[in-house]
Amino acid sequence: QNSLDKIIPKENLCAHNSGILEYFKKGLFKHSGESLELLAMGKNKIQFPIRISFGKNISPHTKENIVIANIQDISSEKEKEALLIKNEKIYKDLFELSKSVILLINPSTGDIVNINNSALDFYGYTKEKFLTLKISDINTLSKKEIKEKMELAINKSTNSFQFEHVLSNGEIRQVKIYSTPTLYKDEVVLYSTITDITEEYKTKNKLTVLEEEFKNFFEFSNVGLAIININGNISRVNNKLIKIFEY
Repeated sequence: QNSLDKIIPKENLCAHNSGILEYFKKGLFKHSGESLELLAMGKNKIQFPIRISFGKNISPHTKENIVIANIQDISSEKEKEALLIKNEKIYKDLFELSKSVILLINPSTGDIVNINNSALDFYGYTKEKFLTLKISDINTLSKKEIKEKMELAINKSTNSFQFEHVLSNGEIRQVKIYSTPTLYKDEVVLYSTITDITEEYKTKNKLTVLEEEFKNFFEFSNVGLAIININGNISRVNNKLIKIFEY
């Protein structure tokens, strides 16, 4: 009996039947040597994905032409594929929509292999131009020093760095980078998240300068100076005060 109607969904049954009849008439397969991904139907009438390829043979008993179908259930494969696509979309959304500046760097060559939109806004390059650059094109360190830093990140010895990066307009910005190895297109790359700390760096430098100026003013003043807390305890004195009181 013709049992194809039990294992082939109705929408595909006509194509199956006409294909087999065509073979018996002309001895030709429309999809000879190909693997097709189609839907099949189980006993429970639930459809599932299969990979199918066709071959031909002659029955040794009846000398009749017969069709051989090699069928593989690919349900699990399709589920993994769908999950991978979903995960890739989540990763892409997190990468592209992140407000953080993110670069993916090949640690062997120093090539910048991917960047997100925030990186384009920060550095001022077009994506096409950015993907032609190496990390040495935007980092003021020497290539040797950069290589050493990337090796530290790859070996997970150190993940946090502070560098000077050059923008497309030549402006130098102080950046703090957290860099960790990850897989991208089956290759190990450095996933580098970049924070602009230029203003913080400038403020820190100003404080350092002010502290130095205060120290010079305090220590080398021609009058005796002391710092006294609310309880009357002296916490600091200068050389002039020591000379005055001879302590």
